[in-house]
Amino acid sequence: MLVGKFFEQEPESWGGAYVDGDVLVVKAVRRTVDEATALLAAAGVVHGVRVVTATRSIADLDASTDRVASMASANVVSVGPQYATSSVVVGVLKDDVAERQPSSSPTPA
Repeated sequence: MLVGKFFEQEPESWGGAYVDGDVLVVKAVRRTVDEATALLAAAGVVHGVRVVTATRSIADLDASTDRVASMASANVVSVGPQYATSSVVVGVLKDDVAERQPSSSPTPA
């Protein structure tokens, strides 16, 4: 995919991409929508793509993913970027989540 080449070459300038209906939404960091659209168009990517701006790059999300993964417990089953929300998603086993829920019994005073 042509868009992926841009991501590989400049991960600090792109925020990833995600599908919204029948459109690939490409997130640009450090570029305006017009600049990123022109860059993609020059490479032949003109149809089925919408460019939006983002504040977190692929490089930022990868670094955050690596930091979270390095601290993860045995109950963490996945850690990875969620490009649509520019966040890192952590998947945990249900038992681990249940252990962290507050107790429903009253706390003695």
